[in-house]
Amino acid sequence: AGVPPVELFPFLDMAPVALLVNAPVSFFTGLLFTLACASAPRDSDGVSRVYAWEAAGAFAGGLAVVGLLAAGMTEERIALLASAALSGLVAAGAGRVFFRTPAGTAATVLLLAAGFGADAYWTRANDRAVWQRLLGGDESPEGRFVTPQAVYRYGRQGESWIVLSRESVCEALPSEERSAQVAALHLACAPHARRVLIVGPFAQALCLTLLKFDGIEDVVWLHPDPAYPAALCSRLPREFRADPTRLHTPAEDARMFLEHETGRFDIV
Repeated sequence: AGVPPVELFPFLDMAPVALLVNAPVSFFTGLLFTLACASAPRDSDGVSRVYAWEAAGAFAGGLAVVGLLAAGMTEERIALLASAALSGLVAAGAGRVFFRTPAGTAATVLLLAAGFGADAYWTRANDRAVWQRLLGGDESPEGRFVTPQAVYRYGRQGESWIVLSRESVCEALPSEERSAQVAALHLACAPHARRVLIVGPFAQALCLTLLKFDGIEDVVWLHPDPAYPAALCSRLPREFRADPTRLHTPAEDARMFLEHETGRFDIV
């Protein structure tokens, strides 16, 4: 719609875009439901069974998509496979030779596209578009990783190493000035601190700064997305990596971690 990510979306611009984005899905949902009702048995339970099958399909589809995302499959590949599955079911119910129906042809083409890796090109194009829309220029991210909560894209932008997620920057390194101020403020209150607990985003730079002090023996970093810190640390450039024996990233929710944590922290 031409609206920068940092600006509010004007309602008059949002309305036609939302209509155009939702119209195809709404049209085919209504069409398929109407056709299903027309072919249902002519009894009092016919339409009810269509509603029940629609609810069961939505439930099964939701579980399947969540499971595939959690397993690391990209949303582009899931879209191809889901479209192929729907087309295949339509073709199978047509009562004719599978490959002689438009739906059967569509299912075959979609499966071939997924088999030959068309989704990988689609994924890279989407990643590049997100990166350039938020950061400008003509650069592309170096890679991506997925957690059960979000997709993260990372790479260098000028002299910085950036991580993007949810249409915003969620990590920027080195960020030495800000992290030095935060570390100095808290160490002034607890100069003999040995164990530090950090809860929240934008924390890798602060972890690196704290670990420069010999007195700090242990830094624990917990994040709203429990899988994020460990996934990030495994992909960081060498100059931004911390000593793994002193920086710990438990893949746990902060409240659950603190329920069984028996030690004490000098700084939180």
